[in-house]
Amino acid sequence: MTQARDYNLLVLSDLHLGCDVKRTAPLGDPARTGLDRALVHFLDHHAARRAGGRRWRLLLAGDVFDFVAVTAMPAPRLTARFSVRDEEQRYGLAPEEEKCVWKLRRIAARHEEVFHALARFLIAGHDVQFIRGNHDAELQFPSVQRELVRLLSRRAGVEGDALRALEERIRFHAWFYLEPGLLYLEHGNAHDRYCLQTGFFDERPCDASLELPMSSKVLRYFANRWAKDQEDLDSADQMSVREYLAWVLRMGNPLHIAADYFAMVLRVLLPIAKETLRGTLQPGAMTRRAGLVAAETRRSRVRAWLSRFLPASREQADQLFAAASKPAEQSFFATAQLFYVDRMALLALLIAAGLAGLVAGHGATRLLPALLASALFAILNPWLARQRQCDANLLLHDAASRVADILDVRYVVMGHSHQRVDAALSANTRYLNLGAWTQQEHELPHLALIDERAELRRYAAPPARVSTLVGHVDQRHALAG
Repeated sequence: MTQARDYNLLVLSDLHLGCDVKRTAPLGDPARTGLDRALVHFLDHHAARRAGGRRWRLLLAGDVFDFVAVTAMPAPRLTARFSVRDEEQRYGLAPEEEKCVWKLRRIAARHEEVFHALARFLIAGHDVQFIRGNHDAELQFPSVQRELVRLLSRRAGVEGDALRALEERIRFHAWFYLEPGLLYLEHGNAHDRYCLQTGFFDERPCDASLELPMSSKVLRYFANRWAKDQEDLDSADQMSVREYLAWVLRMGNPLHIAADYFAMVLRVLLPIAKETLRGTLQPGAMTRRAGLVAAETRRSRVRAWLSRFLPASREQADQLFAAASKPAEQSFFATAQLFYVDRMALLALLIAAGLAGLVAGHGATRLLPALLASALFAILNPWLARQRQCDANLLLHDAASRVADILDVRYVVMGHSHQRVDAALSANTRYLNLGAWTQQEHELPHLALIDERAELRRYAAPPARVSTLVGHVDQRHALAG
């Protein structure tokens, strides 16, 4: 039984605002992209039109901002509040709290009209709530949240009680949003070990700097330097060898790209190797005890998060915590798999074994080690490939099934994978993925939940038109005004 609500829901995700805030881009010029125009029209359209007389609650479900893609640097005269290290000159500002606040201000300046449209949406009496994703994990910093509220309220131009009421309508969620009995919403990166940072379940980063998830480290130390557009590497794992080589040749000097790639791999792998070795050398009981204490602390946080929506939910919170992935950096093998280091090492060992046989062997037996090595590679390579879990679409579908088993809801909704999905999980539950990203520059994918019915839609403007997505068929209808 769902509770009566005085609002309907709109859901957007994976907008990646800020992915165009680059060192070479003039910070003073607003981005006049199709995405910005669609967002502004979308927000203004819904701000003025209530379905059934109910206000809207806009849920921005992760990766709305793209902090790690921001490579713009402050002018020297503006760096008084924080220093910029040599490494940051090369890779962009580190994910430290004050620097993330600076990045958010640059994103707002770059997407000025979008922030004004969000302010108008709030002034009209609607809500805006944010869920963290992997590209905007920096929303975990309290000062970044406060700055986002300030940026929106300043553009609203209200004061006193009106300002306080507006700020009350802006909320942040660490992991998920729940309408009991109806809808469960999260970004999805909690189920993708390469996009889940170590401190995901912490109230705030333990240190002054956020520990980036593995995928963001790849972006910061490699992709930001070479990818011309964010989508260049979006489907890298699905590229054939031919497509990957074509990408490399299109981006620049292959030798420079290879050197940067292997430097990035070493930068990421060496600290994990050291930590793995340290854990191996420490007494087992001490390590296990510390791990149990940390896990219980994180479970208690998930209980607190779920209790905001569902009282007396300890068992379900513990099940949600258990359903989440573990960050890749907790496993050297998992990290090595991301970069194919496991298969490169296997291939190198087998080649060495084959060459040793050719050098040391006699007669026909000289070929035997090479043949055995080839057979072993043919067996182990497919097995290693199955262990490498990088397909976010499959990971999220499995995660949605687990969530549906834990919570009695009609809809499980995620983003993250950039692939639209509308799939039945059971007779009463559907898994919906928005599939939204910046490739859809003129039609904005979103979810609308009106009363108790959820629909995947696309919004195009102007003129304002909605496409209701049903399977592979678009049922189009024009909106008034």
